[in-house]
Amino acid sequence: SASALIGGDQHSGSWRQKLEVVERVIAREGRQDLDTLAHSAIYLSWIGSGAVTCVEDGGHHRPCRHAELARSIFSAVENKQVGGASPEELLAIRRLHPWLPSFTEEFTASVPLTRIRDIAHRSDLPHDLKQEIKHTIQNKLHRNAGPEDLVATEIMLKRITGHGKQRNGEHGEYPPDFVSEFKKFHRELKDFFNASSLEERLERVRNNGTGDTAIELLAEAEQGRLQLGPGQDGALRLMAMLERTRRLSEGYSEALLGLFAQRAGEGFARALGVPDHTARVFCESEIRASVVFQLSKLCTAMLKATRAATGASAWDAIVSGSAEGTLVEVDRI
Repeated sequence: SASALIGGDQHSGSWRQKLEVVERVIAREGRQDLDTLAHSAIYLSWIGSGAVTCVEDGGHHRPCRHAELARSIFSAVENKQVGGASPEELLAIRRLHPWLPSFTEEFTASVPLTRIRDIAHRSDLPHDLKQEIKHTIQNKLHRNAGPEDLVATEIMLKRITGHGKQRNGEHGEYPPDFVSEFKKFHRELKDFFNASSLEERLERVRNNGTGDTAIELLAEAEQGRLQLGPGQDGALRLMAMLERTRRLSEGYSEALLGLFAQRAGEGFARALGVPDHTARVFCESEIRASVVFQLSKLCTAMLKATRAATGASAWDAIVSGSAEGTLVEVDRI
């Protein structure tokens, strides 16, 4: 599996071509064993984050091609789940999903992401800015889309929302309607590349009318004013549940380490041109990027509140027993 990805990568320059390597291995060739799924998740992460360099390949494929590849990969691994997959395989599949581009209807259309075309043809922008948008974002995106297009868009967004000179030398801010449209395009592009932050996704959940309770619990726990209801028994039951949840989170982290630590090792990384330090921190970055890690932080905050409500110690006993000595308090060590 690793050799198939390495061999395919050597003949694939663009992000689309590298997605095609994964699609061929997983979907068309039907390789869906644990080793293939785990290495594919690592590979998709590296091409999506820029650890593996992507370059233009001279072809002309709109983003709908990338969306179709993602849908093919997704369908193949979902069939694997339906047909029966081990817990380790399910974990590899779940870590593979976030690195696939979106294949919703708006991105599988024959000409997706057309807002940037309309922006590049606005009459209220300096000519050189329109040309820059057209050649560095619009044409590149519709010819050979890749995560680097999101970077270019974010750089442009930072520039047009700042204060100072426009590209034609005039002072003042850019037209508000243009800035608003560009922000909308930036959000659409983040959706396509599956790059929305946890905060943005939570806000979307809130806007959809669901998840308010969870968000309020997090806010109250962080501020130390979590309402636990009447009676100490309820607080004790909640504390026990939170401790079990935190242990589950720790187990998840250990499972990720077992799945990816050796496979993301320096041999696989070097064959793909990935720096050694990137390979070494891969597992930690996967753990911190997961919702489970955020859940463990929520549990920690809520445990503080429940312990305060029950009068329990704020400390966890690692080893129980008694000791004698002098406790010395210092400002820092």
